[in-house]
Amino acid sequence: MADLQSLDLIKSRSIAPPIVKDDGPVVIFIGGIHGNEPAGIVALKQLLQELQEQRAFIAGSVYGLIGNKTALKTGQRYCEVDLNRIWSKGEIAALSQQDALNSEQKEQLELWYALQNIVDQHKGPFYFMDLHTTSGPTAPFLTVNDSLLNRRFTQHYPLPVVLGIEEYLQGPLLSYINELGYVAFGFEAGQHDDPLSIQNCYDFARLSLEIIGLIADGSEQEQRLRLGRQCSDLEQFYEIIHRHQVQRREAFKLNPGYRNFQQVPSGTLLGYDGDQAMVLDQKGQLFMPLYQGQGEDGYFLIRSVPAFFLGLSKILRKLRVDKVFPLLPGVHWMTEDKSKLRIDLKIARFFTTEVLHLFGYRKKERSAEELIVTNREAASKHEAYKKATWY
Repeated sequence: MADLQSLDLIKSRSIAPPIVKDDGPVVIFIGGIHGNEPAGIVALKQLLQELQEQRAFIAGSVYGLIGNKTALKTGQRYCEVDLNRIWSKGEIAALSQQDALNSEQKEQLELWYALQNIVDQHKGPFYFMDLHTTSGPTAPFLTVNDSLLNRRFTQHYPLPVVLGIEEYLQGPLLSYINELGYVAFGFEAGQHDDPLSIQNCYDFARLSLEIIGLIADGSEQEQRLRLGRQCSDLEQFYEIIHRHQVQRREAFKLNPGYRNFQQVPSGTLLGYDGDQAMVLDQKGQLFMPLYQGQGEDGYFLIRSVPAFFLGLSKILRKLRVDKVFPLLPGVHWMTEDKSKLRIDLKIARFFTTEVLHLFGYRKKERSAEELIVTNREAASKHEAYKKATWY
C-alpha cells in the first residue's frame, strides 16, 4: 500500500486522477515535458476523465503526469535548461547533494519521485510514453531507442518509427527509463499549435491502451485509421544519420517551408547558423527542423531502414554474436555485465557505426582515437512482457 506522502507526490504531478488497479499492466503517459507543447496534456486530461467512467472495465493502471509545470505556465520550452536533456543516474544522484536547484532540476526531482513511487506501488509490466509536438509541420511519428523490445512493441502502431535518437541527444527522460529495461518511447503528434495534434495525442494514447490490453471497446480501428492516413506515404522504420547542433541560437535561421520527412538532396542550402551556411553534404530526409526560439537541435537527417537489415540485426542480437568482439584486437569490455565496449579506432578500424548498430550498440563517447559504445539489449526486461498479447 502506498503511503500518503507517495500519493501526494503523484497527485501533485497528475494531469487528472489516475486509474489505479492492484494488478495488470501499468501505463505512464507524460505530457508537457516542454512547456510550449501542451497538446498531450489536453488530450490526456480528456482521456483520463473518460476512463474514470469505464474504470470497472479497465484491466490495469493508467497515469498521466505533467512534465514541466513551470514552463507550461509561461509557454516556454524551458525556463533555465531543457528538462528533457538532464536525465542520467549521475544527474539524479547529484540532485540530493545540491543546496540550490534551478527550475528544471526542481521539476526533475518531483517527476523522478512520482515515477519511482508508481513503480514501487505496482508489479508491472510498465510502459512509459512521452507525448510531444514539433515546431514545424509533420505527420505523427514515434521516436524510439533502438532495442528489440521497443521495436517489438512499436511495430503495432500505424506510424513511422525513427530509431537511434539516443545516440544524438544527451539526457532524454526516455533514454534513462530505457536503461532501466522498460518499454519507453516518444510520440510526436504534429505541430505545436495545430488542433489536430490534440486529436492525435488522444488517438495515440487510446490506441496504446488497446494494444497493451487495458481496454477493448472496439474503437481501435477508428484510431488506427485517423493516425495511419496521415503517414500512409512514409516507411515504417527510419534511422537518424546526422544532427546539426545549433551554434548561435540567436542567429540560427532555417529557410522557411521545410516539412518533416521531406527529401533533401546533397548540396541543399537549408539556412544559416550565424555566418555559417548550412549546406548538406549528403542526401536524406529532413527530420524535426527547428522553427522556434529555444532548442539546440537545428535539424536531423534520417533514412529508411530496409526490412532485411532489421531482420539481420534481430538475429545477430539474439545470438549475442557481439560476445566475441573482445577477442579482436583493440576491443575491450568496460563493464562486468558486458554492456559497454571500448574500441581503439587506431586498431579496430573496421567497427563502423552501421556495423555497431546491427549488434545493438550505440555510441556514447567518441574521440579521434577511441569509441565507447553501449548495448541497448542488455537491460531490456523481456521476461516482464512475454505474457502480453502483443509480444
